[in-house]
Amino acid sequence: MPITPDRYPMARYFPSATRYQLTMGCDSLLWLILTILCVSLAWTWRNIPGIGAAIGAYGVGVGVLRKVGRYDPLAVKVFLQNLQYKLIYGAGSKVTARLRNLPKKWMA
Repeated sequence: MPITPDRYPMARYFPSATRYQLTMGCDSLLWLILTILCVSLAWTWRNIPGIGAAIGAYGVGVGVLRKVGRYDPLAVKVFLQNLQYKLIYGAGSKVTARLRNLPKKWMA
């Protein structure tokens, strides 16, 4: 008996429903940091070249962050989870143990 869509109905999920939510195509945290840095740069100089430099830095930064968001939207989230995991997980590999010259009885 052939497998047909009628025999095994499946719910269809469209890419827009499961896509990671980004701010202006960038990760929200990185976009917020970039915006604060560029506003503080413009506020610090308070002249036309300073505002131009801040707008230029913002344009270049958003372009780079959009490219990162397009290729790997979960990069920052995974990186931050990895940092939290490293703080509580103290085990190391045999390679790093050999580099630190730990006794052999400490290595499994």
